[in-house]
Amino acid sequence: RMLAAYRRQADYMLADGAMPHEVYAAMRAFGMPMGPYELQDLTGLQIAWANRKRQTETRDPQERYVTIADRLCEMERFGQRSARGWYRYEDGAKKPLRDLEVETLITRYSDEQGITRQGFSPEEISGRLIAAMVNEGALIVEEGIAASAGDVDVVKLHGYGFPRWRGGPMFAAA
Repeated sequence: RMLAAYRRQADYMLADGAMPHEVYAAMRAFGMPMGPYELQDLTGLQIAWANRKRQTETRDPQERYVTIADRLCEMERFGQRSARGWYRYEDGAKKPLRDLEVETLITRYSDEQGITRQGFSPEEISGRLIAAMVNEGALIVEEGIAASAGDVDVVKLHGYGFPRWRGGPMFAAA
């Protein structure tokens, strides 16, 4: 659930002006082992696409929904296994490389939606993405799914690669 909130905020930032490589750089600088789009390319874009398709009927029509990832999947860009996803991968290498086709797709999406693209600093990118995790983590505690903010941090630190030296998203926000 926190990962979904993180990813949703990253998608909003793409639509509004960021590019995948900027998100990657900001989150790596923050201390994450990889950016959200590198992670999706590793796990396969088709997995999240299948989930989004299942949620179509129940998605809140008032909630902003960015279709850039859906468009990538329609182009059969499923990540590392297809050597193309948010990034491109050469000769079976795992290193993500910028892809101008994806960047053009993102810019075109923004234009179609009437969005005036803006720039984001690395600090704005990481700040917004961490805030999305923190907000969702607070809801998880409020709803009694986790007993405490510390429990949320333990999961993010040991299960999702949040930088240990930052103490977890809830600790970092305190």
